[in-house]
Amino acid sequence: CRLAADTGATLCPLPETANAAGIWRAGIGPDLLPGRIPADDAESQASLGTAWNSPPTGRGRDFAELSSSGELAALYLAGIEDTTQLPGGSVNAAALDDVRLLIVQATHAGSLTELADVVLPGAASAEKDGHLISFEGRANHLEVSVPPPGHARADWEIAARLADYVGFGFGHRSSSGLWQELASFGVAQRQPGDPPEAQANGQVRQPTADLPLVLANETNLFSGNRNLRRGEVLSGIYSECVEIGSSDADWLGLAGGEHAVLRSAFGSVDVEVLIDDRVPAGVVYLADGLTGAAGEQLYPGGADGRPVSLRKAGPA
Repeated sequence: CRLAADTGATLCPLPETANAAGIWRAGIGPDLLPGRIPADDAESQASLGTAWNSPPTGRGRDFAELSSSGELAALYLAGIEDTTQLPGGSVNAAALDDVRLLIVQATHAGSLTELADVVLPGAASAEKDGHLISFEGRANHLEVSVPPPGHARADWEIAARLADYVGFGFGHRSSSGLWQELASFGVAQRQPGDPPEAQANGQVRQPTADLPLVLANETNLFSGNRNLRRGEVLSGIYSECVEIGSSDADWLGLAGGEHAVLRSAFGSVDVEVLIDDRVPAGVVYLADGLTGAAGEQLYPGGADGRPVSLRKAGPA
């Protein structure tokens, strides 16, 4: 935060594919749950088990692990149509020789659809509605521009129909219903400048005299990057920081670059203050930093929309 404030620069990693941020936040990965929560998080497993009537049991196995295990009898691939798009590229394509049933869900023909036993035609981005999460973590709503050709369907609809067919239907009949469920798990995060009542989780709590501000908390793509978190140099440079509007800064007697204490009913975090008038009055924006999840220290289980106070830090 200090480097960005001093130079006006920002650091933003670019994912390799469109909507990669949405995939991560939806928990599509062997070590993730929705909201990019680690798959071995017991509290989240219990919460999802209540919502889904079937709790996740921990980390899954990735393609490389499965392909080397000799246990890969059937494989369902979605969103790719060429062997070069496999994890590990064409190196792992040889594992397909041992697969007895290969199902490929794709929008275009390619080397994988040629190898497939079953091809499920997916709708392209202009042919379906839904949401795209940008590399900045912002959710953008997509609407249908042209109808999908033939029997092509949106990816979520294909999955829903298959789930219904095998007796494990998850009850969604529209992309909006699916989005609402994902939002309840923290996949849809608020952004600086959004009013506090626009949060996805709908849990804005009224400020109090002791905690007069509303906290907007998220993990963004940069601060949530696991490789960056492991870097001691970057962790030392990028301290936890909060953003507030200039009117709140004047009211609190805080200046940009000063250190302050962000406090909740459960704990406190030392932060650096940045001034940004995109943040509405009465709101404190906190992106969890490279050194850890500050929001969890303030409100275990979810800090977004909770009341907090912000005061100038005392002498060291």
